[in-house]
Amino acid sequence: MTQYSNQKMEKPEEIGLVDLAAILVVRRMVAISVLLLTVFAGILYFLIAPDQYQYRSLFLVAQQNGATPAQSTQYLVSKLETFWLPDMESLYQKEGKRLVGKPTFDRTSGSTMIEFESLATLEDESLVRELHENLLDRLLKEQQKYLSDQKESFQQQLNSSDELIQRISGLENEQSLAAIVQVRNEIKLKLDGLRPAEVLTTARRSLKPDGRPAWQILVGFLVAGVVLGIMAAFVAEFVARVRAKLQ
Repeated sequence: MTQYSNQKMEKPEEIGLVDLAAILVVRRMVAISVLLLTVFAGILYFLIAPDQYQYRSLFLVAQQNGATPAQSTQYLVSKLETFWLPDMESLYQKEGKRLVGKPTFDRTSGSTMIEFESLATLEDESLVRELHENLLDRLLKEQQKYLSDQKESFQQQLNSSDELIQRISGLENEQSLAAIVQVRNEIKLKLDGLRPAEVLTTARRSLKPDGRPAWQILVGFLVAGVVLGIMAAFVAEFVARVRAKLQ
């Protein structure tokens, strides 16, 4: 029992909040230096970073009866995000070009508008315009094909209705004839109500720079400086203790 009680287990050194605070006080110059360097880097970035502008394109989708999208805008945006934009990225990589101003796509459910938005500098304006034009061209061709298929389908239905009307026009069945004529008129209204898609604006630049406000940039660098300063203080203390152990 005595032999057992004389055996002492070595416990690892524990560091409390007081010890952590003491380390920060001792290594305060390291923390302050890192903080000042980070804030200075933020100010320098704010001064030399080029202004960025918002580039916006508007696309009016094909419409049915002048109000309803002939093709779902959600479906079209999904194709833009999932297929066409990744295809453009791959194409740019093969050609050794850089993709700048990667656009975001906005649409409201049931709306007939699709909006492209890109953030880029004046230097990259031509690249953003080229990207928007390529995507708008794909979107326009998709809509033209869909509208052509719809018109062809409606025209075939009209032709079938006309043939049916001619067949039963000589029969004494006014009720059936009236129903077929009504169906034909509805099809004709749908055909006449189709409106083509249209590109309204292409990469129109905002009048003023549309970057983050200066205070947000400086606050971001300030927070980063505080975090990095604290980490640097603990790293400096760790290095000092390791050196002391090795001596």
